[in-house]
Amino acid sequence: MSGDNLYSLTLTRDNANIGILAIQEYLVSLQSERSRKTMVYCLNIAMTAINTTIEEFNWVGLKDSLVAAIVTRLTQDYAPASVNIILVALKSVARRLWAHDVISTRDYELIKKVKGARGSRVHKGRALNDGELNELFEELDSYDSSKAIRDRAIISCLLGCGLRRAEVAELQFDNVHLNEDDPYLTVIGKGNKERKCYIPDETVERLKEWFFIRKDSPGACFSLVDKHDNVLEKKLTPYRIYRITQDWANKINMKRWTPHDLRRTYASNLLGMGVDINTVKNMMGHASITTTQIYDRRGDDSMRKAVHLMNRKAG
Repeated sequence: MSGDNLYSLTLTRDNANIGILAIQEYLVSLQSERSRKTMVYCLNIAMTAINTTIEEFNWVGLKDSLVAAIVTRLTQDYAPASVNIILVALKSVARRLWAHDVISTRDYELIKKVKGARGSRVHKGRALNDGELNELFEELDSYDSSKAIRDRAIISCLLGCGLRRAEVAELQFDNVHLNEDDPYLTVIGKGNKERKCYIPDETVERLKEWFFIRKDSPGACFSLVDKHDNVLEKKLTPYRIYRITQDWANKINMKRWTPHDLRRTYASNLLGMGVDINTVKNMMGHASITTTQIYDRRGDDSMRKAVHLMNRKAG
């Protein structure tokens, strides 16, 4: 079931629909459309674990024993972090059911106490090393087309400011302040939170090159460039920014990386230079230091170096 389908249902307070009403209320409380889609997906997975659907399940009968059984079954096929997000969704719906007096206070308190899956997995993604970054920008600098100049600026913003690809897509020309003593971007991130991102000198130069071609007109900072190298007004989508990074990686046969890997590289570089983790958290727009720690890929590099040392010892 999609989020749109959930919103379109006409509801009454009978047993068949009260669960959908609770889910709707929970989804409306979330701050972004992406979060809403994620949680609908999570609830669908939970229902699949017990061979039913969101629409068919009798939400009045939601009990702690059933929630615990769902967690146990999902742990066989999903990473602990994924299972625990699904558990958050179920507990949040249970809260709405309790608010409507559909489930008792006792049942709700028991559901809240259901424990999540234990364990962890190696986090996906990586940080690019200096050699890869040098090779990438050497390739980018070998072109002087409007498209290449735009792409250099985009990749430089991802790497030099730690932006998410959606933030790059939504960045407006008026949010870029290059003429200040300390140039910065005004970025609207997750949860509609605004933050200031200071821009390193090299990224400033990349942006100036792009703006010389783009001109100083309002609208999206980064827009489409047609096959004749003409700059258009239509803004780029997050997916298009992903494709841009993949296209340049393919040009030099580089090991696969994503826009978010440049964000990981940004965090790892800052931490590697001794910037305290709370400052890095703020620079990245994270709500929690725990999230920032996930982006730190310095340990991967240290482990690789350790193995190389062992290889020399073993030889």
